[in-house]
Amino acid sequence: VVSDGRSVIDHKLYWAPVASLAEGRYLCAVLNAPCFTEAIRPYQSTGAFGPRDFDKYVWLPKTPLFNSAADLHRSLAALAEQAETVARGVALVAKGGFQGHRRDVRNALADAGISKRLDEAVVELLNLKR
Repeated sequence: VVSDGRSVIDHKLYWAPVASLAEGRYLCAVLNAPCFTEAIRPYQSTGAFGPRDFDKYVWLPKTPLFNSAADLHRSLAALAEQAETVARGVALVAKGGFQGHRRDVRNALADAGISKRLDEAVVELLNLKR
């Protein structure tokens, strides 16, 4: 979630304007849940470094619009806020580049139990088969 209006968004960054911070966090929670990635993976092309073109399929699962009155939606936004806190505490690695840092953040989220709770909530939201 980028809240600084002076930020510059590169052409390769996925972004969308949202009506509230809670809506932005809800979308981040859905898009970053491991089960969401797995739901899209069968449709992705595969390159030398694995699956690619994630951006072409992010709306393939029928993701409901954010509804601040829905408990599950608010829950997902709260989980995303917790994930932000955990990710903020992960030290940048000197070796491994962004891939190493991404791995360390994923591991920290799993260790904190956030990944599992995100997965469970997104499975319920999107009615995914597990």
